[in-house]
Amino acid sequence: MNKFVFGALALPAISATGFANDTAWPELDRELAALNNAPLSLENHEGLHVSGWLIGAITSDDTPTDSVNDELSTGVAASRVNLSGNLGSNYSFVLGWDFTDTGELYAPRGMPIGSSFDSGTGTFTSSNAGFGGLTDAYVAVGIADGLDLTVGAFRRQFIRSANIQRNQTIFINRSYLGAMYASRDAGVALSGNFDRVNWEVTATNGHSGSTDEFGYSAHIDIDIIGGNSGNEGAFGATEGTNLNVGVTYADDTSDTTSNDDLLAGGDGTGSVLALGTSRDAVLLAANATLTTGGFTVWGEMVDQDNDATGAGYVGPTGSGATPWSAGVAYLFNENYEVAFRYDDFDNGPINTTRMNVGINRYIDGHDLKWQLNFSTGSDDTTNGDTENDVLALGIAAGF
Repeated sequence: MNKFVFGALALPAISATGFANDTAWPELDRELAALNNAPLSLENHEGLHVSGWLIGAITSDDTPTDSVNDELSTGVAASRVNLSGNLGSNYSFVLGWDFTDTGELYAPRGMPIGSSFDSGTGTFTSSNAGFGGLTDAYVAVGIADGLDLTVGAFRRQFIRSANIQRNQTIFINRSYLGAMYASRDAGVALSGNFDRVNWEVTATNGHSGSTDEFGYSAHIDIDIIGGNSGNEGAFGATEGTNLNVGVTYADDTSDTTSNDDLLAGGDGTGSVLALGTSRDAVLLAANATLTTGGFTVWGEMVDQDNDATGAGYVGPTGSGATPWSAGVAYLFNENYEVAFRYDDFDNGPINTTRMNVGINRYIDGHDLKWQLNFSTGSDDTTNGDTENDVLALGIAAGF
């Protein structure tokens, strides 16, 4: 199109060469240069980019008290399609849809979210199949160099394991905390970076939805050494030694609460509290990741100061909980990586813990890899100790 336009414009210019003097040529050059640099409709756009992933697994769940899932089963942990594009003039957009992983979805107005295979157990059940919904739907605006505004439904920067893309994780499932805070909410975010510091402040609908106050968060992470990669483990990490630490403060306290959701530190059940009930949801999160050579060591914790009875990870009424996770991984032979992760849910009287071990075989990096995971957990309940062992073989394909 540009060639046709320029050719049409150049034709009368060439025919007028007999009348042009020495002072006219520089002016003509400037006009043509300005026309060449001007935005021309869709030609200034970078087009539509399609990405996504599919994660399938064969699972053996050995739970003594569960007569239904104590057998070999297959399932889809995640199947995602993302659309993104550059709209020109510092505008871009992202639109995402996940067909199975409900723990990643946007939950409008406090609707309950979450799925059992996102709880860290590695199990896949028929009740998880057939779900689908919106993940991301936002527009980002580059206000200035290193300063961006995001408007829409998005996942806030809270804890590193929750913000790693689903197919970039070192295990088939996220860590317990990563799964709990991977969902999206609607709101606005202002983010930026300078030198080694990245930051973000957000205001979202929060657990009260659109009926009451906003939920707020402030995040900062620093690349103390090297740079921070967008994946877990050493494969694909920045070369050399890298150390990143992050801290987040979130406050979703409201005076009138109708629903709650995981993003605000709710119990994830979507339970309805009496209108006018005061709800205290203050969260403080911290994480650190170190990669050097083939080794990776990481840790994360969230102090959940919530005035609500938990169902899964929040402590008893009037108290909070401090779930945490830590792990280590080693990359060897260039394409194999072994990993160990320990999750402490710190969920009141249940006091669930889970140990996870796994090995990855990278065919084409994180875009195509085999994952073999084994996890074992215990629930110290009033009825005695219950353990369940899960063995899963998965394949993750990204595009």
